[in-house]
Formats: sequence, C-alpha cells, structure tokens
Amino acid sequence: MIPATGARKFGLICSESEKGMSRTYQYDSALRVTQTTTTLDGANFISENQFDDNFGRPIGLVYPNGLTLAYEYNAQGYLVSEKNAASSYIYRTIEDMDAFGNISSATMSDGLLTGHYLYSQKSAQMLSSTITGSQRLHELYYTNYDEFGNIIEQSNLVTGTSERFTYDNLQRLTNNVAEHAGSVVQAVSYGYDAIGNFKYKSDYSTTVENAYQYIQGEAGPNAVTSVIKPNGLVSFKYDAKGNMISGDGLTATYTAYGKPEIIAKNGKTSNFAYGSDRLRYKQESDNDSIYYIDKLSELEGKDWRIYISDVAVIKYKAGDPMQNTSQSSEIRFLHRDRLGSATTLTDHNGQVTERRRFDPFGKPRGISSESLLSARISSFGSDSEVSKRGFTDHEHLDEHELIHMNGRVYDYNLGRFLSVDPLVQAPTNSQSLNPYSYIMNNPLSGTDPTGYCSTTDTMKDCAGGLEEGKTQAITNSDGKTVGYVGKDSKGNVHITNNGASKGQTAVSNSIASVGKPNDINSQNQVARSDPQANRKQDVELNGSETACAPMCVMPSVGTSALGVGGALGSPEEGEADSGHIHPGFEDSKKSTLSFSKRSDDVNAEADNTGALSANNRAGQYSIRLQIQTGDENLDSIAIIRGASVTKSEAWTGLEHLYHGTKNSNKEWNRSLRSAIINMSKKIKSLKTGVAGTGNVMRSEFIFRRRLYRVDLENLSGVNLIQ
Repeated sequence: MIPATGARKFGLICSESEKGMSRTYQYDSALRVTQTTTTLDGANFISENQFDDNFGRPIGLVYPNGLTLAYEYNAQGYLVSEKNAASSYIYRTIEDMDAFGNISSATMSDGLLTGHYLYSQKSAQMLSSTITGSQRLHELYYTNYDEFGNIIEQSNLVTGTSERFTYDNLQRLTNNVAEHAGSVVQAVSYGYDAIGNFKYKSDYSTTVENAYQYIQGEAGPNAVTSVIKPNGLVSFKYDAKGNMISGDGLTATYTAYGKPEIIAKNGKTSNFAYGSDRLRYKQESDNDSIYYIDKLSELEGKDWRIYISDVAVIKYKAGDPMQNTSQSSEIRFLHRDRLGSATTLTDHNGQVTERRRFDPFGKPRGISSESLLSARISSFGSDSEVSKRGFTDHEHLDEHELIHMNGRVYDYNLGRFLSVDPLVQAPTNSQSLNPYSYIMNNPLSGTDPTGYCSTTDTMKDCAGGLEEGKTQAITNSDGKTVGYVGKDSKGNVHITNNGASKGQTAVSNSIASVGKPNDINSQNQVARSDPQANRKQDVELNGSETACAPMCVMPSVGTSALGVGGALGSPEEGEADSGHIHPGFEDSKKSTLSFSKRSDDVNAEADNTGALSANNRAGQYSIRLQIQTGDENLDSIAIIRGASVTKSEAWTGLEHLYHGTKNSNKEWNRSLRSAIINMSKKIKSLKTGVAGTGNVMRSEFIFRRRLYRVDLENLSGVNLIQ
C-alpha cells in the first residue's frame, strides 16, 4: 500500500502527475516498490515487482499486459534464468560470467540458441560475440584496440564484412573503411575544427574544407548554419536556446524545458508528450499513437510491445472480432554488437528474421556495407514493426531519420544533436565543451543512454576515494574520457562502460594494479601497456586474453558440464591438477594405440611415422592433435589404429597433449586448459564422425597477444564415430 505519513519521512514518491499522465507507487515494509499504476489519457496500466522473503531479490515482474516474468538465482545469489512464469518457457539461462559481471555464456529460446561473449580481462571491452543454433547465426570479432582503448578493427564473419577505423590525436574518429568479401564498399572520412565541430562528413557533405559552416549568432559558435552537400547547400536555423528549428527538410518546435514537441520531416509529422519525469509517455503520428508505459512496455494502437530485459522483445497483436481472430504474438531475440545495437534478430525457432547494420555515427547501412537509398531501419525488413530500437538500443524515429534518446534527439546523417547538451561532463576536455557533438566525436568509444552523458569503458578499481552518492568522469592523459564511476549510498561501486551499467562487480587481480584517480584529470588509461607492444601480431588484443576465435568461444567448465568423465576444468588454488579427460580409459585399452609425439615441424611427422607414410596408410585410421602458433608447432600427437579412432582415444590424446605442453605459468595453463576442453566438447558433439583429410576441428586461445591453435587433423579413414 502507499506509505502512511510516518513512512514518508524516507522521501519516497507516492505519486506524480503531468498533463495527460499520472503515476502512483505502492511499497512493501522494506520500502521497495511493489506496484506502479500509470494512467495515460485516462487508461490505467499496472505493473508489479515481486521479491523473495529471504534475500529481497526480485523474483517476478508482472507487465501491464499481464505477462509475468520469473527470475531464478543460483546458490551464490547470481541471476541464472529469466522465464515465462505461466508457460515456463525460458527466455535466457546465464551459464557463466566474468569478473566484471559480463555474461560470457548463455542459452536462449528454451535452450535452442547458445551465446558466447568474450571480454578483455584488463579493460572489460568486448572481444567477440557468437550465437549458434542449428548453424552459426551471429559472429562478431573485435580483435584490435589501440593503446587508448579505441577500436581499430571489427568483423562480422557471418556476413563477410569488416571495418577499419583511424583517429586523430584528440581521439576523434577520422576514417571508417568498410569492406565486404575483401573489397572496399564504403570509405567515409571525417574532419573537425579545434572545438569539435565537423568541417566535413563525407557520407553527408562534400569533402571540401569547411563544408560545414558555423556563423556566430544567438545559438553560438557550435551551431552549424549550413552544409555543402553533393546536391547543393542546405541551411539550418535555431531558436534563442540553441534548439534547431529548421534545416534540410526538418521543422521542429520544443517545450519550455527543451524537449522536441513537434517534428516534421520527409512528409511525416510526430507529436510528443512528456511526463513529470520529462520522459516521453506518448508519440502520435499519422493517426497512430504509441504509449510508453515504462522502459520495458509500449502500447501501439492495440498492440503491446514487451521487452524481456536486453534479450528479447515480444509483440502481442490484438485480435479482430470482425475477422474472428484472437490475439497472437511473435518474439524476436536480440543479438547485439559491442555498443548494444541489435544487429541479428531471430525467432522462437532460432531462424534469423532480420540483420541490421549501423555506421559509427548510427546511420543504418546495408548488410554488405553499402549505402542505403533510405537510411532507415525499416529498410532492413519488417521487424521494425516488432522493435523500433536500433543504434545503441535507442528508438529510431524512422520516417524522420532521427533517433530519440529521451533526453535529446540525434540526427545520424548530420552526426549531431538537434539541441544543446545542458551538461558538461568532462570540463577539462576541450571536446566535451561542444554541446552538439555525439560522444566527443568518438562514437565507437561508448554510448549515450539519454543524450546527455556518454558512457565508455573503464575499470572498477578506478573508484578510488569517491564519496558515497557521487559520480565522476575519468579521463586519460590526453583528456579522453574513458569511463564513469560512482558509489551509491551503501558504498557499492558502479561503473558504466560500453553502454552497459555494471554494478557491484568483483575486482579481478588482473586490474588490481590500476591506480586510483585523485581528481577529474586522472592519468589512468584503459590500456596501460607500451603502445609498441600493442602492435598487431597474429591477432592483437588489449592485454593478455583468452579467446577462441574464429571458432566457438567456450568457458572453462567442470566435470559434470563436460559429460565425459573427469575434466580438465580449472582447479582451485593449491588443488592438484589431474588433467584427466577420460579416467575410465583403461591401460590395456591404451596399449592398443600407437602414439607418435614430437615438438618440431608437423609436416615432417607424417614422413617420420611409418604407419602414416604415403605407402603405408592402407587399412590404417589415424588422426593428429597438435598445438601451433603462427608457423611454429609446439607439440603434436598422432593416433594410429587398425580400426576407426574413437572419441575416447582422442580424449586421451588431448590429455597427453595438455600435459606435454603445460608449464609453470598458471595463466598459460588456464588458457590451454580452456582450449583443450573446448576441443573435447567439439569431439563429444560429433554425430557422424569425420572423414577426408586435413584440419577438421580447431580450438583457439590468445596468450600474451599471440594466437595459439589446437587442431585436430584427420589423416586417413573415417574417425570419431564412437
């Protein structure tokens, strides 16, 4: 119930209202919100929060349309699943998390889809994201960051596209080269003046010097007044507060508090209404209304749009009594890139329904990197009706080619906001003083959740001596903001990086050496390594990483997860490392194997092993397991059998390979162990064995910026069918 007068001393909000909307709250004895009633244009919408009795954790969320989401936790108190309370359909099961609190392994759609996500152990920046179902559906790699934490290269192995980026000394993006199938499809260049104004943006303006013009006026020196486009000059006008009111086909009016009230562009007009919290509660356009009940619930006409945290969206379509049809629903699972943009959408059957792509400044671009005739998410397909959220998970005003970030509206063609930022988040950084620029013209460094303040990668240990209830921007020695860190009233540290808030995360030893800032101009950097040491080798990552790219990334798992007897799983400190993969493999059975093991050139092995020579392969079945880096072979084992090599024999070979390559370096052993386990799971999953010759399986990891490969090579016969 609503707190009595005596409880109101805690400062709890009982109700709030604005023209056309009101909201009331009910609390439990622990002062937690249990029910919220939102009234919009006379219609009531009720949502409920449910908590457990012992720990006070959320265990249920009842949406305004009646859907109930249930949460389950493990013995340590971490969230492990989100499911439909009525049907028990599991939207997501979290299998593993890293020290930063990032999900590193999860299953979705009732276990139909599997996701693996790898983050830097030093900076928490994303390194890879893969989703598999019946086939590989989503596969993104971010394998090259510079010493300032800027992404240099990224690739999508499913679509065959890749991108390269360059920056100036102020960490502003200057070039974006997009390729498909090895050929350059689009190259965009960006130029700036000293105070962060665009001089040109080649996908919107010409590349002549000062294609963007700024004439001192009421809106100040940062308000663009004209742009020379390939098809002619366009002009822009502003009101006295610096809000853009016209330009390039757009007209707009604003509320007294600076929010857009009416936007007209491309022959469409949208009207917006805001609540007492200054967030949108209604959008009207072309006789269609969208009500925003809260962050997770929207009502468009008679159709509901429900978001299941960050993993899925469900659209409930109202039935039509005249057509004798009942309510129907469709779900889309949202598979995201490093900035939180959903770039692959799949249905409940695990089938891809739509792919999306955005350029660095948020402009929709073709799946093969080409420019779109109409830069709208509706150009990708019909799923824009299911979810209108695109770049960095913000809602696109698609007909206007704009993004509404709730705080401000952003024009991705122009590359700037339509209105002035009321906040200066990094006063010591000259680029932060520009009130129209998007993330200080370094759009790939993070996200802007509200249009007011960007979030970028940082590390939890940077909290230092912050006071409780305070938040601070963190900049590096060049003035570049690398993150934001704060403490709540309970002293818990919260950081925001890469677009996602990370609260109460554990601090791993790998970041314990990072210094604590004394002021806003701290000298901490995302990457503290020597810039020369960051030069790309086989695959270059930001620090010492463990990766399995481009094969499927797998976490270290225990015995039961492997399902193959004993495991190579990561032992606790001081625990004996048996390394057994298959302890039931008897010595008498092992004696039937012929092992050929050596540590130099792999190719010479076949020549030196009589059973594998070209003249002696008839009737023999054989595989080879090997560990390589570059052209160097660290270790290899050949298994020769008179009959097919079995899975158990291959597991034993992996055990020999592991013990022959492990050393006193614990970090190396953990990385190696994870790759070996990954390979053992691949072998276990085989249904029809392997035939043909050559490398048929690979598990990879990265140690000290160098790529290592665990390969299974089929030398002769059909193997691993048992």
